Amino acid sequence: MGKKTIEKKESKFLELYNSEATAKEIISTLKIGKQSFYILLKKHNLESPKERSIKRILKLNKSGKSLNAIAESEGCLVSTIQTILKKKGIYSKRSIRQIPITCTWNENGCLNTTSHRMSPKKGDLPYHQIKREGKAWLLHRWIFYINNGYCPELIMHTCDNPHCINPKHLKAGTPTENNKDRDEKGRTASGEDNGNSKLTNEQTFYILESKDSAKVLSKKFKISKSQVWRIKKKNKEMNTRYNYERCRT
Repeated sequence: MGKKTIEKKESKFLELYNSEATAKEIISTLKIGKQSFYILLKKHNLESPKERSIKRILKLNKSGKSLNAIAESEGCLVSTIQTILKKKGIYSKRSIRQIPITCTWNENGCLNTTSHRMSPKKGDLPYHQIKREGKAWLLHRWIFYINNGYCPELIMHTCDNPHCINPKHLKAGTPTENNKDRDEKGRTASGEDNGNSKLTNEQTFYILESKDSAKVLSKKFKISKSQVWRIKKKNKEMNTRYNYERCRT
């Protein structure tokens, strides 16, 4: 390729670039490869069309334009604009519905949430949920975060009230500390009080006292043999011990 041809192509490249043509349009018009395209960008110290587009989007967003208007001017989807803003750490109130937090005081000094509902999904933690900074939070974790600047592994309610978001009632903890606190305060559900239990307390006591084989007992109560052995071996030392002694007296 002669020197004049190269200069002509470069001149055409700059012309297309300044007209804000896309990378695909420039490559197609000049009939060059992607590698040659990026070599020309580097040679003339130019930004890629994608980088220029992102800069325009950020500028338009800062000026207060709606996401729909930005998407229309850039010829892309609103979700694409949202993704670009999110990658840059920008969470627009126009794209995320933020419900104000409201609450009421009770006689124990708790700030009970009234604005955000608990998760309706089965198996989820019984705490209120909120959307902030482009993601879902448990409300009490968000409150701890904005008051302390960090989020620990676990946050404990000193008031044992899952509705409470009083910062004074929230403290950082560990699973070990939480389990210890739960046991000391008697919040552990045992026996038939546990929602996952397949047996009533009376059925458990029957298995403990029965001289039948594990095979017979497992068929009788429709549980596995290993579960029968587990009850016989461990239940006296664990959750059933108190109920068992109380039932015998």
